[in-house]
Amino acid sequence: MDQENKPVRKRGKLFRKFQNFADFVDKIVGSPFWFAFSLFMVVAWFFSGFLIGFGDTWQLTINTTTTILTFLMIALLHSSQQKWEDRMERLRDREATHIRELAKETKKITLETQQAKTQKTPPEEDRLGL
Repeated sequence: MDQENKPVRKRGKLFRKFQNFADFVDKIVGSPFWFAFSLFMVVAWFFSGFLIGFGDTWQLTINTTTTILTFLMIALLHSSQQKWEDRMERLRDREATHIRELAKETKKITLETQQAKTQKTPPEEDRLGL
């Protein structure tokens, strides 16, 4: 589908704020610093077991935290993924349009070349008017 034929959706202020926040989170979560922070938190949680005991509360803390963070991250990262997929679709549509234009131009040039080859050059006498 051509980009010109797609309906334009107006996005509200709240949507734009959410998208900006999702982009910000996407940049942070995709960084090595986030990985290091996550690793630190897991190690800190592990060693906290020695202080508060390796009981149900200790285990419930990590389970609840990871469940909530996973739920929120999926929502935010899905937003960023959808934005990327929309960009790729627009790029694909633009490339398809260029390919169609090139195919038309190639066909036109091929036909002109074939017509030029099939036209016979008149004998020299006819060209000189003899």
